[in-house]
Amino acid sequence: MSSTTLEIEISRNPDAERRHDVAALLAFSNEVVVPRSRSAERATFLQKLGFGTFDALHLASAEQGQADVFLTTDDDLLRRAGRYRNELRMRVQNPVSWYQEVAL
Repeated sequence: MSSTTLEIEISRNPDAERRHDVAALLAFSNEVVVPRSRSAERATFLQKLGFGTFDALHLASAEQGQADVFLTTDDDLLRRAGRYRNELRMRVQNPVSWYQEVAL
């Protein structure tokens, strides 16, 4: 799953090679979530918990798409999500940790 929020954030990356590499991963998504007004409200709530603007929009979009797990390598996001796991509607994990869990 991907989102228009993710596409916007990727497009803002000043490193052209990194932007290209990350954008190429979007080809693996079979759904693109376009945030609705309810997601914007949810993102505002998440921002009040201390999540950054894009992080809150990413999480709200994933919830809108009914994701089971949200994968990120952002350590700050992982820590905050752990702190507020009861407020989130999905698990937030590091991709390597998640893969080890599902592959074993």
